[in-house]
Amino acid sequence: MTEYSDRLKAHLSEYKTTALNVAANGRHRVTGREYSHILPELEQRLNIIETIRDRFWDYYEANKSVLPLHTDFHHLNSSQAFAFNLFFPWAAAIEPSTPLLSAFGIHHTTIVHARFEYMPDQEERTSVDFHADLESNARLLVEVKLSESSFGAVVPRESHAKKFRDIYTPRLAQNTVPGSFDEPTFFLNYQLFRNLSHVDIARGDTLVLLVPRANRFTWEQAETFRDRFVAVGARPAVRVLATEDVLASLLASDISTSLRLHLEGVGRKYSLAA
Repeated sequence: MTEYSDRLKAHLSEYKTTALNVAANGRHRVTGREYSHILPELEQRLNIIETIRDRFWDYYEANKSVLPLHTDFHHLNSSQAFAFNLFFPWAAAIEPSTPLLSAFGIHHTTIVHARFEYMPDQEERTSVDFHADLESNARLLVEVKLSESSFGAVVPRESHAKKFRDIYTPRLAQNTVPGSFDEPTFFLNYQLFRNLSHVDIARGDTLVLLVPRANRFTWEQAETFRDRFVAVGARPAVRVLATEDVLASLLASDISTSLRLHLEGVGRKYSLAA
């Protein structure tokens, strides 16, 4: 665990008792232990902030066949729950998309359709935390981290090695620095390379790696990945953005009162300050 992770868990433990009025601790499915930053599974709906809670769970019921909850969704530091809380107003088309796109440095277009946990390629099966089709025909792909100590790696099996040869090596050829990585390096940065493989520069796609700046190790991994492996021509499309800055940008925008109240709640829950 990192210092940031420990601080966030302590904050969320207090949030559970003071903001959610939940005294009981939840159980970690793997270890079987109870922890103060985890909700009892029967209370997992409380991991969605009250300002959108009812609408989100209605949305979930309508989309649950393509929106599986992670096994740790009842953890208050679940990055999936965080993504739901932050992006739901746009996934459900409740709010205009211009402030969000501007916070990502994307201008002169709007979101046509957005969704969570979307697989751009059903055979390859990479899930994007938040995916949006834009009016310009480009796509926005957002990979979200909260307190994780890294982006995902994998211990490869033969099926992984086959995908590396047959799928990822050809797809990544245009977006990566020639000769910058080998097969072991690919699997150490598995999640990042998989996301990058879906970026179509010609179409104008943008990949956002959204990480709290306070989560130093994961932030630095994202920056190192971009600077070391992403081709110069593709680098503007791969944006390492601080969650704190994105939230501050949204709150500084001309947004509705209801969205402002909601985003302020996101900041309080996750202790996000620029």
